[in-house]
Amino acid sequence: MDAVPACDKLGMLDSLIHLCTFPDVCPPWISGVTFNDQRTGRLTTRPDSTLRLQFSVNDDRELPQQNPPPNYIVTIGPVGSTPARYESVSTAGGATIQRTYTYSWVVPTNPSFTTIGYSIFVTDSAGNPETLVADAMMRLGMLKELDMLFQTNILGQLPALRLRFTFAHLLMFLSD
Repeated sequence: MDAVPACDKLGMLDSLIHLCTFPDVCPPWISGVTFNDQRTGRLTTRPDSTLRLQFSVNDDRELPQQNPPPNYIVTIGPVGSTPARYESVSTAGGATIQRTYTYSWVVPTNPSFTTIGYSIFVTDSAGNPETLVADAMMRLGMLKELDMLFQTNILGQLPALRLRFTFAHLLMFLSD
C-alpha cells in the first residue's frame, strides 16, 4: 500500500479542502488573485496611478490573526520599489482558514520600467511558507489621448482632419 502523502489538495463543492497530517506541515495556498489599475480596472497603467493587488490565502488550520500578518511579504513593481501598502482583510463568514487581503502601490512619477509584476509570500500559523510570483503582469503605457493633426487637402477642397485616439488604439493599429 502506498504511503499517504503529508499534504493533499482536493477540489470539492467549489471549495478547496486541504488534508494535512499532524503536526501541520502543509503550506497555505494562494488563490483568487486580481491585479489592476485601481482607477481603470485595466492591466495597463500610467505614472502616479494606484495599483491594487487582491488575493485569498487558505489553510487547513489557522492563518495569522494580526493585520497585516507579520510574516507576509507583498511586493508590487520592480525590484527595489517602495513596499506595497496593506489596505484591508476580509474573512469568509468569520473563518480563520480563508482570508482575502488587499494591497496597493503607486507607480512612480518618472518610472524607469515598462512592465510591472508582483510577488506574494505568506505563511500559516505553523510557519509553513507559500510564494506566488508574477512578472510583467501589467504594462506601463500612456493612456492619455493623443491629438494628431492630419493635413488633408485634395484640390484644396477638404479642411484639415483632426483625429483623437488613445495609445491603445495606436498599438492595435500597429499590431495588425
